[in-house]
Amino acid sequence: MKNLALAALVFTGCIPPPASGPGYAPQPGTEAAAAEPSPSEASGTTCIQIVQCLAGCGEDTACFPACIEQGDPDSQAAVGALLECNAAGDVDCTPQLDTCRATGTAYAGGGAPAGGEVATTSYAMLPGQPHSTENLIPWLTGEWIGSRHQFVFYGDGRVRRSDGSGVTYGRPGTTADDKHCVSLVNDTGTVTQEGDLLIMVFEATDTNHCGEKTHTAGLTVRYRIDWFDNAYDNDPYLQLVLRDIDCTAGSMWCDDGMNRR
Repeated sequence: MKNLALAALVFTGCIPPPASGPGYAPQPGTEAAAAEPSPSEASGTTCIQIVQCLAGCGEDTACFPACIEQGDPDSQAAVGALLECNAAGDVDCTPQLDTCRATGTAYAGGGAPAGGEVATTSYAMLPGQPHSTENLIPWLTGEWIGSRHQFVFYGDGRVRRSDGSGVTYGRPGTTADDKHCVSLVNDTGTVTQEGDLLIMVFEATDTNHCGEKTHTAGLTVRYRIDWFDNAYDNDPYLQLVLRDIDCTAGSMWCDDGMNRR
């Protein structure tokens, strides 16, 4: 486990500790972020539990080995890769964090959602995570601005997803000034949670492309719930991101980093 002491000391650069103040304060009726467990309290069976155990050590490096030894070999390898990546400095450690979250976690629900993939679940609160992943939908109620879409979550299980972009488009014979218009897509449907997945089922999609309205067949979108440290702001809380697991265009086009409107 090379550079373990150094990596653990700088780990809060990747997953910051809880902090009070404005921003993602826990909503009324929801639980606040749990304190990091000490080595004696953490079960250490998963990579994330090892991370929480290390966070509880603070600068007491003498307790690091006890945290590491509680994990199975896969979890130890995953946390080692994450810590070493973070110790490397200004590097995107999202792949290592994703691996850590998926290593040693239990399967939820006893079954698989559509597509045959099992929704993995690790409901332990990460330091700085504003809400548990478990039972997330009630906390989501309201309006959100995502990186790719805007969402409205209603209290009765409905969801509205929309996006819009300015485009250059025109019918034959139009002038250059007439070619600037807006293309809007609105999806309205239902949302359910299966483990770490939000399943959105849209029965039909309404589009308005530069004034031409169409009505197309519905679709199902499977978003994996994740939390990450947004390096582009100073918010002390982890940011919610919904990752479209069936999208293959890359994170820039498949992920929605969520902020309340």
